[in-house]
Amino acid sequence: MKIALIGLPGSGKTTIGQKLSSRFGTECRDVDDDILEDVWGCTIAEKLSELGDDKFLEAEDDALFNAIYPEEGILSLTGSNPIGDKAMRRLKEAGWIFVWLDVSREDVLERLQMMKVDRIVGQSSSTLKSVLEHRIQFYQKWFDLRILCGRGWDLSQIEEEVFARLNWYMNPKLGKFLSTRIGNVQDKLFSLDDALLSGLAPGGGLFMPSGGMSSFSLAQMSRFAHLPYQERAKMVLENVIHPADIPPCTINSIVNAAYSEFYDPKVVPVKQLEDGLFLAELFHGPSGSFKDLALQLTPQLVVNFLKTRNERSLILVATSGDTGSAVLEGFGRFGGDNIAVLVMFPTKGISSRQRQQMTSFQKSNVKVVAVEGDFDDCQNLVKKMFQQESLASFLKDAHNVKLNTANSINWGRLIPQMVYHFHTYMELVDRNAIELGGKVDLCIPSGNFGNILSGLLAKSLGVPYGDMVVASNENNILADFFKTGKYDLRKRCLKQTISPAIDILVSSNLERWLFLQLGAEKVAALYGKLKEERYFELSEEDMELVRSGCIKAGWSGEEECKEELIQTAIQSGYVLDPHTSVGVVVGRRFRTDHPMVVMSTAHYSKFWSDIKDCINKPENEISNPPEHLGIKSCLTKEVVHKEEIQPNLEDLISLVKQFVSSTFTESL
Repeated sequence: MKIALIGLPGSGKTTIGQKLSSRFGTECRDVDDDILEDVWGCTIAEKLSELGDDKFLEAEDDALFNAIYPEEGILSLTGSNPIGDKAMRRLKEAGWIFVWLDVSREDVLERLQMMKVDRIVGQSSSTLKSVLEHRIQFYQKWFDLRILCGRGWDLSQIEEEVFARLNWYMNPKLGKFLSTRIGNVQDKLFSLDDALLSGLAPGGGLFMPSGGMSSFSLAQMSRFAHLPYQERAKMVLENVIHPADIPPCTINSIVNAAYSEFYDPKVVPVKQLEDGLFLAELFHGPSGSFKDLALQLTPQLVVNFLKTRNERSLILVATSGDTGSAVLEGFGRFGGDNIAVLVMFPTKGISSRQRQQMTSFQKSNVKVVAVEGDFDDCQNLVKKMFQQESLASFLKDAHNVKLNTANSINWGRLIPQMVYHFHTYMELVDRNAIELGGKVDLCIPSGNFGNILSGLLAKSLGVPYGDMVVASNENNILADFFKTGKYDLRKRCLKQTISPAIDILVSSNLERWLFLQLGAEKVAALYGKLKEERYFELSEEDMELVRSGCIKAGWSGEEECKEELIQTAIQSGYVLDPHTSVGVVVGRRFRTDHPMVVMSTAHYSKFWSDIKDCINKPENEISNPPEHLGIKSCLTKEVVHKEEIQPNLEDLISLVKQFVSSTFTESL
C-alpha cells in the first residue's frame, strides 16, 4: 500500500495520515516534519522567509524528488508539493496513489485564520483565499481518488469517508456489472467495458451495477453549489465509475471535451415557466435533444475501451427520432477509425426535420437507413441482431468487429444522464428557489424509461427528489402499468403522435427498475412471459415496491398536448416542444407543495411542421428558447442517405455484412 495524501494546507492531511497508519498498521511520514525540515535543518517558515515563494517551490520539489521513501506506507504531502512536477511524477511512477482530501475552501480558510498560519507559499503577496483557489488546479491534475468532504465536516467525518472510499478504490470488484436476468452470480460478473461494448447482457437482460453506488450526503452536495455543469459532472462520474475502469484524469478530459460545444454556457439552463414550475432545458447540444448530454460523452468511453482491447465496433441504433442524430453527432465527432455506425429510423412517426438531421449527416463510417414501420419494428430488429451468433462470428472473424448499441439499453447512456439531475437540483438551490435538502418533484416525458430511470438513480444517490412523474402520450402503456400493474401489449397498436420520441410500447429500461425492486429471478420470469404471451401482471404487493412511494404516472392526449403548446406560448412567450408539452400537461395533474421540474427533452424546432399551427407567429420571431443553430444549419444540407428496407432480419443481416466489409477494409 502506497498512499500519498494531497490537499490544501489545513485540510487535515497529517491527522488523517496518522489515522490511516494506525488502521492499516503501516508507517506514516509527514513531508514537512519528517523530510523537508530534516533535510534543510530549519523550519518551513524559516526556509520560506529565506528563499521567497518561487525559489522555495524549486527547493521543495528538489528535496522531495531526492528523498528516500519507504517501500510502502502513508505520505502526508505539503499543500504546495503538487505544484512541482518533478517530485510528483517520481512518486506516481513509483506507484503511489494520490488521495485528494477535497475539503471546502471555506472550511480550510476558517481553520487557517483561526490557527494564524504564516508559512504558506504565496501568502505574502496575495490573499489567502486566492492562494487556496490557485492550488486546486494542481490537486485536480494529480489525484487518483477524490475524497469529497461535506461543508462543515470535522476530521472524524473526513476519516470515515477516506476509509469508505479507499475500500471502494482497492476493490475493483465493487465496480462490476451483472445481467438483470441472471443476477449476482460470481462467475457472471462483468467489467464496465463489457457493459459498454456488449449491448445486451447475457440471458437477454441488461447490464446493471452489481453493488449499490455510493450516495452523496447533503453536506457533500453543498459542494456542488455555484459550480459549472462540467465540474458537477466530474464529481458525479468519479463516484459511479470505478477508477480501475476510467481514472479521474480521463474523466476530466472527456467531460471537458463532451460539453465544450454546447450552445448555452450553462449546458443545461433551468428556466421558470410559472410560479413553482421549472423547465430544465436539455436540448442545447449539437443535435437539439437530451440525448446529446450522454452521447457527447459515451462515445469517448467506447473509443477508450476499444483501443485497450484492440477491437472494432459496429454501433447499431434504432431511433424514434432523437437518438439517431445524437448518435451521429457523438460518434461522428469522437468515433475514430475503429467504429462504424448504422442508424435505423422508422418511416412512420418521425418529423421531417428529424429525418433531415439524420439523412444529411455525411461521414464515411456512417450509414442511415429507413425501415418501413414504426419504432418498435426498429427496436425489435436491433434486439434480434444481438441474438444472431453466426453474424457475431462473421463480424469477429472477418473484421474483428463486435456489435454494440448506443440506445438507452446501453449502460453508457445512463451514466451521464444522472449528472443533469444533480445539476438541475443545484441550479434551483443556487437561485434560492429551494433550500438545500428541500424536495423537488420531477416530471419526465417517457417512452423507453431511460430518462426517468436516470432520475430515479440520481434520487438513490442523494438528489432530494420527491415525486417522480412518468408522462406518456397516447402510447400510454407505462401510465397504465404503474396504475394497474399490467404490462399488456396484446391489444395495443402503436399510435403516431406529434411527440414521436415517446411513441414506444416496449419500454426497455423498465426492466432495470423492476430488477432493482424485484430481483433477477422475477425479472427473468416476467420478460420470458412477455416474450411468449405479450403480457405480464404484478401483484399489488410487488407494485408497491415498484412505485417505491414516489412514482406517479399519467398521459396526455394529442389535443391536450396542442392546447398546452398554445397556452404556454400565449401566457409566457415560451415555445415548448411536443414532448415537453406532454410533460407539462401530466406534471400539472401531480403538483404538490414542492416545486416541480419538467425535463424539456428537445428543441421545439425539430417538430416545427407539427406545432407551427399552435404558435401564432413565424418561426424567425421566436426568441424563447433561442433558435438552435445546429438544427438550423442541417436544413440546407444535401440528403445523402436514401436507402429504405423492410423490417426483415435477413435483409438487415445482409446490409450489415456489406456495410462492415466496405467500411473496415484493412486489418487492425
